[in-house]
Amino acid sequence: MVKKISLAIVAVLLSAGAAGAQTSEPRLVTMTGYGTVQGTPDRAWVTVGVETRDAQTKVAQEQTAIAMDHIQQRLRALGIPDASIRTSSFNVTQDWEFIQGRRNLRGYVVSNQIEVKVDDITKVSAIIDGSIAAGANVIHGVRWDIMNREALEQQALREAFEDARSRAGVIAATSGARLGAVYAVQESRAGQVRPMTPMRYQAGLAGQGAMAESVTVVNPGEMDIRAVVTVSFLIQS
Repeated sequence: MVKKISLAIVAVLLSAGAAGAQTSEPRLVTMTGYGTVQGTPDRAWVTVGVETRDAQTKVAQEQTAIAMDHIQQRLRALGIPDASIRTSSFNVTQDWEFIQGRRNLRGYVVSNQIEVKVDDITKVSAIIDGSIAAGANVIHGVRWDIMNREALEQQALREAFEDARSRAGVIAATSGARLGAVYAVQESRAGQVRPMTPMRYQAGLAGQGAMAESVTVVNPGEMDIRAVVTVSFLIQS
């Protein structure tokens, strides 16, 4: 009987030891890596609009519609397809003024803005100047992007991974261990910020600025495509 009890105790201890070995946490070193790749923008978005004030809503709306039609005709003449022109906002608001502490309704403001996608960035200046000449009195900057972003994003990811591995290797070596296989990888996608060329043009009434002959100078510069990854590596003694 004593022998059977002893054997049972040994079996339980071995089972517990095996279970403990199976649930032991792996030895890891976790590091965050960063990668940045620069690219030259080859696509742009230009936001242009018309803002008209009048005592009557209908009059302001009609004037805005006429000016916007002229703008879109000019854009088509520059080779911009209708599919690349998108209405980004249309607003009708009351125009108030304060006289001797009293608020008086002066009229109404009707605004219409469009966003123009430009795949030939050499046309950006012509689009801005042509829109102003056609009646635009609101310009909200230029937003830049790269058509083939995916290839640059993948390159940035590779650089971020290598950065994480290099840093993890230093930590492992300093602690007297060796870097092993990858245990887990996670990408942090915070979203890419499209650079914008600050630009603000606003005339008082639709049609003002139509005599402008100067060519607007724009420079896309370069964009940074960034990637961030967190990698856990197994470490070996």
